[in-house]
Amino acid sequence: MTMKKIGFVTPWYGGEMQGGAEKEINSLMQYLKHLGVNLEVLTTCCFGFHHDWQHNFFSEGDCEIDGMTVKRFPLNAREAEVFNNVNQKILEYQKISKEEQQAFLDNFINSEALYNYIYEHKEDYAFFVTIPYMVSSNIRAIEICPEKFILIPCFHDEPYIYLDAYKAAIENLAGIIYHAKPEFELANKVFDFKNTEQATLGEIININFYGDGARFVEKYKIEEPFILYAGRKDKEKNVDTLIDYMCRYWDENPDNTIHLVMIGGGELCVPDKYKEKIHDLGYVSEQDKYDAYFASSALCQPSERESFSIVIMEEWVAKKPVIVNRNCNVTSYFVEETKGGFCFDDYLSFAKAVNDILYDKKKTKKMGKLGNKYVVNNFSKDTVVQRYRMFFVDINDKINGKEGGGWASTQERILIWVQSRRKLLRPLRRIITRMMQYRSK
Repeated sequence: MTMKKIGFVTPWYGGEMQGGAEKEINSLMQYLKHLGVNLEVLTTCCFGFHHDWQHNFFSEGDCEIDGMTVKRFPLNAREAEVFNNVNQKILEYQKISKEEQQAFLDNFINSEALYNYIYEHKEDYAFFVTIPYMVSSNIRAIEICPEKFILIPCFHDEPYIYLDAYKAAIENLAGIIYHAKPEFELANKVFDFKNTEQATLGEIININFYGDGARFVEKYKIEEPFILYAGRKDKEKNVDTLIDYMCRYWDENPDNTIHLVMIGGGELCVPDKYKEKIHDLGYVSEQDKYDAYFASSALCQPSERESFSIVIMEEWVAKKPVIVNRNCNVTSYFVEETKGGFCFDDYLSFAKAVNDILYDKKKTKKMGKLGNKYVVNNFSKDTVVQRYRMFFVDINDKINGKEGGGWASTQERILIWVQSRRKLLRPLRRIITRMMQYRSK
């Protein structure tokens, strides 16, 4: 791209990469870098979300990771108890004063050195991109020059989104990118984006991975059909409800052989009665995860708060159905859009989904195929990266006062269009070449 470099602002980078937001921004940057986009990572010395937010794990300064320049800045000191007390009140939907909201942000994760760098060097960058909205280091960075920031918010209908402390920065962005239509609808109920460019671009999904279900079964000694859960095992993800429903299902169907396999970090409380039917594998390799998709009968995503959900898309890549929580606007939207699975809102609807998965193979096979088609058509690397690049050109034009786009941006759009259609244009090019060779004879 012919514009200045793009600064990707993240609270941490290169250490703990378990979260969906971290993996998403890393994949996006890798693909953009491969296409020649000039970009840098601006981050702190923190290792990751689950680590001390004032401990400088990495050394301050510049380094290179996977061919990208990464600039690290030291962390501010913080009062964890102050943060925890206000955070608990927020989670309990208590009224939070303006001073408490500021205390919450002040004692989250911060880097004054990062903010000073952005202030002093903002003209060196075409614009900045940051993900997600909640982290204070991202919000404070946006406040410096919101007119040069694009936010990938990962909004959920949760108490944080309604805090006034976020409102001013978020409403004055240059651009905002959503993963799905329900996220866009939620955001526009809460915020006023009359001066902000908005786009729903989805997320990159690897549609070419291969999994070996038989290999997974042999490695982990799970012979019975199973429902898969992949992700953090905590109450925020509604995992306790999934376990409760499975235990009730086994109580009512004692001869049923279906098991529950869970992969990912976090603690899990498993009733002694069903320890042999619930397999907590913890963190597994990427290939083992792919193998699990192909071995599973279905994947359950019980969370009520998702802005996308990579795991349901990957289960669809394996042509398997999914079970999602109807109270999650995003995942239930995807299921209704694709007809690729089941939505549950109570135990009875959950149990019916499990029965269909076990006993109606024709129906669930069709669901898996429909889900697969949807993912391939909408979230392949080439499709999503093209959307991002076009949006970045639009934002660059907006920032530089070229609402209609100049000749340089027109060239850029043509280049992006051609690059995104190389596979389609290759056969056409061969046909034209042969026709020219025939005419020359």
